[in-house]
Order: sequence, then C-alpha cells, then structure tokens
Amino acid sequence: MSTLTAISTTKTRSSRIPIARVLLYLLVLSFPFFSVEPKIFRPDWWIGGALIVVFAFSVLARGRFRLDPIGHAVLWFNAAVLLSTAVNFWSWEAAQWVEFLTLWLQLIFATLLYFALSNLKLSIPEMRFLLKLWIGIAVMVALYGLYQALARNLDLPFAYVPHLHPELSPSQLEWGLGFAGYVRPSSVLREPTYLGNYLLGPLLIAAILTFFKRDQLWLFKSRGWNRASVFILFAAFITSFSLAGYITLLSVILIAALLNRLSRKLALRLIGIGIVALILIAIVSLSLDLRLVSAIVGRSKWAVQTVILAEEIGALGTSEGVRLQEIILALSVWTHYPMVGIGLNQLQFVGKLYAPEMLLSYVAEAGYTHNIWLEVLVQSGALGLFFFGLTWFQALRMIRSSFRRSGEPLRWLCFALFFVLLATIIRGLMGGPFTFTLYWFYLGLTSIVYNLARSEECARSGSLEENTRFC
Repeated sequence: MSTLTAISTTKTRSSRIPIARVLLYLLVLSFPFFSVEPKIFRPDWWIGGALIVVFAFSVLARGRFRLDPIGHAVLWFNAAVLLSTAVNFWSWEAAQWVEFLTLWLQLIFATLLYFALSNLKLSIPEMRFLLKLWIGIAVMVALYGLYQALARNLDLPFAYVPHLHPELSPSQLEWGLGFAGYVRPSSVLREPTYLGNYLLGPLLIAAILTFFKRDQLWLFKSRGWNRASVFILFAAFITSFSLAGYITLLSVILIAALLNRLSRKLALRLIGIGIVALILIAIVSLSLDLRLVSAIVGRSKWAVQTVILAEEIGALGTSEGVRLQEIILALSVWTHYPMVGIGLNQLQFVGKLYAPEMLLSYVAEAGYTHNIWLEVLVQSGALGLFFFGLTWFQALRMIRSSFRRSGEPLRWLCFALFFVLLATIIRGLMGGPFTFTLYWFYLGLTSIVYNLARSEECARSGSLEENTRFC
C-alpha cells in the first residue's frame, strides 16, 4: 500500500488539462451506444474527436508527444495502408474512392485517438475512477440485458428501446436474433453479438481483480458488490447468446490454462463462476420456458456441422456458412495481391472478379469478411497484416513487461489487461472492423498503464529525476 499512497499523492501532468480526463470518462460512458443509428450520431466518434482536438492543442503547446512501441507499429501500419493505396489508386473509379475514404478516415480517427489516449498521464486514483466507471456502466448495461432477456421472451414492457434497436422481424426471430424459440437480448446495443463483445472486457477485468482479491484497491470498497458485479456481467454475457463471445472466452481460458500458475488459477476460477452462472440461468430458463439452454445446444450443434460440412451448409446461406464463404473469398482475392492488398474497402468491387463459382453471389457483392485479420490481409496485404499484428504484439509485450516490473497493486491491473488484449485478438477472428473504437481504446489504455508502470518503477527506485527521459 505504500506504493499506492506514494503515487496517489504525486501530482501528474494530466492535472494541467483536466478536460482531457473528463473526455476520457465520457468516452467510456459512450461505448454501449456505439451502434446507435444513424452512425453520424455515434457518441464515441464525437467525444473521441473532441479528445483528439485537445490532444492536438496540447502537442502544439508542448511541441512534442510520447511515442511508444505501439505507436511506432501504428505509424508503420498506416504507412502500409498508404502504400497499398498508391499501388492500386490508378484503377479505382469514383465509387471506389468514396468507399476508400470512408474507411480511411475511420483509420485516421482511430490512429489519432490512440495517440491522444497514449499521451494521457493518469495517476493511480484517476485510473481507479476510470475502472469503477467502466465496470459500473457495464453492470448497468448487463442488468438491462438480463431484464430484456425476460422482456423479449415473456412480452414484458421495455423490451425494445426506440432509436437503439427496432422490433425484430419474423425472419430475424427465426435465425439471427432468435434461435429455437429464444429471443436474444442486446441491452442498449443494437445486436446481441455487440452486447457479448462489449461485456467481455469488463467481465475479465472485474473477474481477475476480484478472484485475486485486488478488487477493493481498484474497484468498489464492498467485496460483496464486486463479486455481484462479476456474476451479473457473466450472466448477461451468457444470456446474450453470442457464439463468438463464447468461443473467445473459452479460448482465453484454454490459453490461461497453458500458461503459468497464476493463469491456471484464473482459468479454473472462470470455469467455476461460469458453471455456477450457467446452472442458475438454466434453472430460471427452464422454470420460465425461455428455451435458452435448448438454443445454445442447437446452435452449437449447427456450428459444428457447418465446420464439418462447410460446402453443403454454406450453400444454404446460414450465418456460419456465409462466413466460411467470406473466408474463401478473402483468401482467393488475397492470392492475387499478396504483398500490398487491394486497398481499403475494395473487396466489394474486386471480390467478384476472383470469387470461386461455388460462392453465393451476394457474398462477393457485400465485400464483408467478419474477421479483422482477414480484412487487414486482403486490404493491405501481408505487409499491412505484419504491422497490424505487430501493434497487438507490442501491446501484449508492453503489458507483460509492466506486470513483471510493477509492484502492488498495479501489476494485477496489468495481469487483467493482458487477458483483455488476448481476448480482443481472438475475438477479431470472428468480427470487425479493425477500426472499431473500443479496440483502439484498449491499445490506448495499455499505453497509459505502461507509462504509469514506468513512472512507478522510477519512483520506487528513487531515480525519477535521474531518468527523466524515460519517466
């Protein structure tokens, strides 16, 4: 606790521009509403834009900004995207340029947002407030999701929120947003898959800090409330019926089980709380005839059959089958542009030229991949994928280094963030886009914690003044 007290009383540079911290907190508040329609009203874009403006004025005032290993990789990735553009631009028509600019501007926004976040210098108390706000908002989102699971299946009021999600059509109830008679909740987000994706990060952070008894240092003072928060997040995650989220969490648990002793303890505890939450939800589901359990079993069987019989089931146009066809399309196109790719947002134009005959026509016309890594590969080639992968590798390396070098209580936050980053990398195999604001927030948060760990190490060694270049 001595380290915590010492750093808590340290005056940080960020106190000079509190508006940046306020915008950071507002950005965290905005994440559940990223799927609002029309997209021009997305609060994360507006708040992120304001944070970028504040960052720009700060850079102009100071004449410099911090650039860490993630930042170098991000710049190289942007250079690879520009190279891909330069190679392909001569063949593009007006519509292709419009689509390119749409995604390119999102990449510029994500890049600048990352740099704005990575140059924020938070103290331990400010980081604690950020985590409490993040987990608290996630719990509120989860609670409404749990109620919505009842409301949508039992015809209760407030099952749908105007301007956030429309009432489901019969076709959606038969498949995408409903399965085997169970209507999936999405809380304030637009789709249940978005809910599962959003809850994954807060769930891992709250669970890890609570399991290793560091929750009272980082989250709420009441251990009972922290434990309840973990259970609420887990329950809402299960009821969202997000198959991609399930696969991601199981993959994280498997990887944790193969790592060190601490990670194996985490894996066992996650499995334990997951089993308890699933049993309780199954009891409620069966007693109220919500059909969640039968939906999970049926969807899992269908997913396995799709993998085994990819060609036959894919031809039927099911969700899993279409995504397998998107993988085939992306790889087929990439083999013709292996190094620099086809350019941002061009698959919908180029895909039909190289699509195998077995593919459904609308798969090539839509130009989706539902896979961040394939999206980057086909659009910016092997070169772009290398630097995009390097960005996330550096994030993992930096947070692991911070965990090994930090003292209490910061090292446990690093431990939690490591698995959040790992989950994001895995989740990217089943969804996109790569410019998703939440993912770049994770990168920015990694840099903030990394810089905080370095400052803590300098303060602990008494070399704060001697190593000003690094601290």
